[in-house]
Amino acid sequence: MKLCCTSYSFDRAIAEGEMSLRDFYQFCQEAGVEGIELWDLHLPDSPDGKFVEETKQELRAVGLPLATIAVNNHKFASLNASERARDVAKIQCWIDVVSSLNCSVLRVLPGELKALNTHRATRYPLVRAAFEECLPYAQAHGVTLAVENCPREAQPEVVVDLIKDLNTPFLRACPDIGNSPQAVRYRAWEDAAPFAVHVHAKTFDFDDRGEETTIDYSRAIGILKKSGYKGYLSIEFEGDGDEIVGVQKSIHLARRHLGAGGGD
Repeated sequence: MKLCCTSYSFDRAIAEGEMSLRDFYQFCQEAGVEGIELWDLHLPDSPDGKFVEETKQELRAVGLPLATIAVNNHKFASLNASERARDVAKIQCWIDVVSSLNCSVLRVLPGELKALNTHRATRYPLVRAAFEECLPYAQAHGVTLAVENCPREAQPEVVVDLIKDLNTPFLRACPDIGNSPQAVRYRAWEDAAPFAVHVHAKTFDFDDRGEETTIDYSRAIGILKKSGYKGYLSIEFEGDGDEIVGVQKSIHLARRHLGAGGGD
């Protein structure tokens, strides 16, 4: 496994103008992670060739690849056909971008997951159809769509159901262990691990030993290793404290449980 970090870990600093994306790239280089994840709300609404070239240059300058871009397609589960169509177009746009940035994974959402779970009979066919529109475009560009169980406290099982239903290597999972309810957290993680192409390592707070107080990362990383996962483990700090300190603690935590040299 390899470590990367998502810009969402620094959402407050970026939103308040205290950190630029270039600063974020520099932090990742100095922290010794092996890849970069970007959140689409930190990027232009309409990314163009100039954005792609500038991003290529900035990533080249720090010697780090793009692991994925996380796109918010919340409207896949909308009852409004125009909203769904706009999100399909958004996904296709970002497929173009990641492909141009030599990246083969785009993190996506299953629409609004809580609405999908609550109204599965009516919303699931809409989500499935939206992915059916996106998948040929993704395949043509060599990009795998990685579906995250998001937001927090939403039952995650439908993500794996969707992947099994559509049955294509271009639709896989981006499991986030911090988003699943505690009661199903490790079972859901174990179910999703065989389908994972990208993983979010969510953290909130740490005890005096540097362990995350709500998630057993020894157990979580052990499950990933057992499944044979070898992709990125993306640090996603969402705690209330200092973001730089929180990410640094998260990196130390992940490295400790991955083992010397970054794990298998």
